[in-house]
Amino acid sequence: MAQIFVYGHSLENHLVAVGVLDGEVLQKWAETNEKNFQEVKDNLNAYPELKTEIFKQFDVIHGTYKLNSLEKIKAIHLTLDPFTPQNGILTPSMKLRRHNAKITFEKELEQLYKE
Repeated sequence: MAQIFVYGHSLENHLVAVGVLDGEVLQKWAETNEKNFQEVKDNLNAYPELKTEIFKQFDVIHGTYKLNSLEKIKAIHLTLDPFTPQNGILTPSMKLRRHNAKITFEKELEQLYKE
């Protein structure tokens, strides 16, 4: 995961996230899993096995930091488009603009909570 935006809606009981994948890592995953890289790249969120791999890594992090269930990410939307100052999601000093990220990914976040 190259970048991640973790979001928690005040009326929901779990966290969701938007994750930016590294293209090289994604290509290695596609090759390892005998998938067409271009197809995976074009339909990132259509591969539950990719998300399963990501959640295995999250489980290690959750265990390492002994997070309780409310602190664990339960769903993720994947993208290859990095967060940058040019798209307004990062400040010039590379800090996340949470409000801008929420607005940019509003539909995706709503969908994650529906799933």
